[in-house]
Amino acid sequence: MKKTIAVVDDDDIYRIIVRKMISISGLFETDHLFNDPQMALKSFKEEGVKPDVILLDVNMPSLDGWEFLDNLKSCCPDVYHSCDIYIVTSSIYSKDQERAKSYKEVKGFISKPINQDILKKVASTTAF
Repeated sequence: MKKTIAVVDDDDIYRIIVRKMISISGLFETDHLFNDPQMALKSFKEEGVKPDVILLDVNMPSLDGWEFLDNLKSCCPDVYHSCDIYIVTSSIYSKDQERAKSYKEVKGFISKPINQDILKKVASTTAF
């Protein structure tokens, strides 16, 4: 059975590209794209969206990726503990990579741009 995936990223162009790549890959059943992390949390909590995978940007204006993770853990613990979360960012700060390791639910740290090989690893739940 194919997995569902959510992308939480404020970059419009990046979301368009990732949606196209997800579609072309055929690896995921459903995709949910959010430009606002608050809307993602609302969707998870109120609409019952429960992705198998979350691709999460770190640097967003309204709520950064770390704040999103903390909020997800408190408001939607079932989603937080049941999905594979990947930090996807253009950040080159080693502190971000180290911080990602402090969240046991974060399965990996992916540098943008994402590609088909990375999507295959994510779909197979290969932590990296």
